[in-house]
Amino acid sequence: MIDKAFLSSFNLDENRQLIGAIDSGALLLSALGLLKGRKVTSYPSAEIKKTLESMGAEVVWKSFVQEGRIATAAQCIAGQHLAGWVIETLAGVEQKDKALRSAAPLDEIKIKEND
Repeated sequence: MIDKAFLSSFNLDENRQLIGAIDSGALLLSALGLLKGRKVTSYPSAEIKKTLESMGAEVVWKSFVQEGRIATAAQCIAGQHLAGWVIETLAGVEQKDKALRSAAPLDEIKIKEND
């Protein structure tokens, strides 16, 4: 994971970007130094947890963890949480709700008469 040439190809800056990762993507963000001292989540694996902690992250087993402009999500289903955070941050709650409604399982949404 510590391939300096590969890592140098990333130009991530939390002051100008929203940064997110799902599952083991947290390992990449951690190798870039972006998760040091932060609470993070990832795929539930003792090996991943140990690696993240060795790079200074505090691992919590939750679906979604956001601190400032950096967020991590665990398991692919949590991608909706990550996408929702980005949409809400950039476009507001109404747009987030509209976007996530279009991707929600049918039994989790209310069908309007004119839908």
